[in-house]
Amino acid sequence: MRRRRTPRPVRNLLKIVLIVIIATVLIVIFLPESRISRSLRVHFEKWWPDWLRTVHHEPGGEITVLFAPSAPEDENGIDDSLIRLINSADEEIKIAIYDLALENVTDALIKARKAGTDVYLVYDPSNKPPAETQMIKKCEKGGIKIASRPKGSGIMHNKFVIIDREKVWTGSMNFTSNGAYENDNNCLIISSKKIAADYSAEFDEMYDGSFGPSSPANTAYTNVILDGHTVEIYFAPED
Repeated sequence: MRRRRTPRPVRNLLKIVLIVIIATVLIVIFLPESRISRSLRVHFEKWWPDWLRTVHHEPGGEITVLFAPSAPEDENGIDDSLIRLINSADEEIKIAIYDLALENVTDALIKARKAGTDVYLVYDPSNKPPAETQMIKKCEKGGIKIASRPKGSGIMHNKFVIIDREKVWTGSMNFTSNGAYENDNNCLIISSKKIAADYSAEFDEMYDGSFGPSSPANTAYTNVILDGHTVEIYFAPED
């Protein structure tokens, strides 16, 4: 019995489909930071095991946007939002801050520590005026575990707080009177365990003494989708 051969146009079409599939896979694998590959991965990686994914879905995430300046007497000012976030901690607070001179924020951190919350702080010691030096010493006396950037590494210019490995405060505002009450700043509160894990890993590197170029590029969740919105996480200079 004579075997029927697939018509040439169909064979050509199958070849094209196969080439497109292979090209798509190559884009997904070898161009992880391209916009095209990222949009493809959003759909393809739904069926991949979690450890292979480069785009991570996290339902229920929330992002709050805050702006400075606000008046010192405003009970809903940006500093008050930060204090409420600190007060919400049950287990752990990690804070990386270039400048700390707000006494109300310092007092909230010490209050949390006295209530049994583990509080860790990394700061940059360069060119600190007396008010900031005083707040760091006050934190130290209050039982907060403190680490600082060593000499010879780039400035530690972070301004972020991690609450209970679930929420992250990040943005441009230093915790100073100028930062909260005078300058134009913006901050985010992000509810996401995956993003909190990224920031916590970055904090731990600094707390253990790795700053700047010596800090490893090991951000686990560089692309997180929170309820349909993509959040990309980068840390300078390693990313």
